[in-house]
Amino acid sequence: MNSLSLQPLVHIIDDDQAIRDSLAWLFKTRNVRAVLWESGEAFLQSWTPELEGCLLLDVRMHGLSGLEVFDLLRKKGSTQPVIF
Repeated sequence: MNSLSLQPLVHIIDDDQAIRDSLAWLFKTRNVRAVLWESGEAFLQSWTPELEGCLLLDVRMHGLSGLEVFDLLRKKGSTQPVIF
């Protein structure tokens, strides 16, 4: 088993690069892997039902808002935990 798969994983979806970088650093200090996404659209293009981890969604973003991303994911059957 890969040791990376034992680490918690969070997908940070925020259109503000400084926020993404700060949150990634914070999670890294707590041994939590972070994948950074610059928009809800970018995340949704890569999303699959097998995607692991929880989501940290910015409520207000250019393009799709975090709430819109959340609604689209639920329509696709996602049960991933989400933090706004």
